[in-house]
Amino acid sequence: MGLNMGSASVIMLFAVLCLTVLCALSLLSANAQYQVAVRSKNVVSRFYAADARAVEIYEFIAAGDVEAARDLATSGVSAEELPSAFESSGSGNTITYQVSLRDEADTEAETGGEGSRGIARQRIVVVVDLSGGAAQIASWTLADPDWTPRPEDDNPSLFDPTELWED
Repeated sequence: MGLNMGSASVIMLFAVLCLTVLCALSLLSANAQYQVAVRSKNVVSRFYAADARAVEIYEFIAAGDVEAARDLATSGVSAEELPSAFESSGSGNTITYQVSLRDEADTEAETGGEGSRGIARQRIVVVVDLSGGAAQIASWTLADPDWTPRPEDDNPSLFDPTELWED
């Protein structure tokens, strides 16, 4: 009792169906990886554009032209972000300014809207110390206004292996 013509056709049809499904999954996976690569490129280019602008503002401060730095830091900033875009301490010894990673083409959905963690809500925060006569960078950080550490942790970590065995 060997294979007849019908069973060989069924096996061939099953093999073609399996290859078609694997091909479709491969195309979906490639498309997902492409979308991640595009998002990653956008995030990196936004970061470097914001970083270059922060350097330009710092150069004005280091040259002693604080008003030009203030104008550059506050140009294109929304009214709600304006108070924190450029701040000088009461004694004039420190200047804090923020440069958003937001792009002019951002829509409400891309910025994350209210309560969301969109990349456009992140900003570079720079603190410049002027107390020594020359401008020195006290801190240069990437800040996310929506991020808060977990209250139960003094030192928040991404992974705690002891959580796997707790009952």
